[in-house]
Amino acid sequence: MPGLDSPGFIKIDKLSEAIGVPMPTLRRWERNESMPPSLRFGGRIRYWKVTTLKRWLATLDTIPESMQAEVWEGLQAAAIANNVNENQKDKS
Repeated sequence: MPGLDSPGFIKIDKLSEAIGVPMPTLRRWERNESMPPSLRFGGRIRYWKVTTLKRWLATLDTIPESMQAEVWEGLQAAAIANNVNENQKDKS
């Protein structure tokens, strides 16, 4: 399994910011199986594979196709920023 320093993962707080959905809503969606299940590495923090989220977003009729690209770019940027921040913490 790839490590969390891989740009392929995004934490729940960054996902929330990227798509403009509050974290409690994301947790509820996951519980109700309205979104893909998260992965948890070493605790309670939820992570999603960015590629899994991209496929999920493409299935949502409520997100116009023109906005899906914008959301996808936001997810990628958030995943990269998250990994940079995590790597900086590891070096401290």
